[in-house]
Amino acid sequence: MRGSGFAFNRDIISQGLPYLMLDKASYWYYPQFFLASISATYLSNPLHTCQVLMQTNTALSYRQAITQMIKDKSYFKGVESRAGLLLITNLFNELFLKPVWKREI
Repeated sequence: MRGSGFAFNRDIISQGLPYLMLDKASYWYYPQFFLASISATYLSNPLHTCQVLMQTNTALSYRQAITQMIKDKSYFKGVESRAGLLLITNLFNELFLKPVWKREI
């Protein structure tokens, strides 16, 4: 898959980082959860943009994708829709998958 290096790192930041940053015993868990999810989405968006550039233009290398993103100034292109989508994804992971992960098989 073209741009998989970007996708791998993007997913670690946008979906893994919020869980590492949170204090599970805190009263403020859910406000922290939402803030961490939004922040991680903004941090990972340049990687997402580079991945999309590589998938839409098969002639681009990793370095050329980064150069193109900088030239176009598209670091945060579409980040608002990604933030909303990842909030929903992280919330569903929290509500439905987390209890399953805790169960012993």
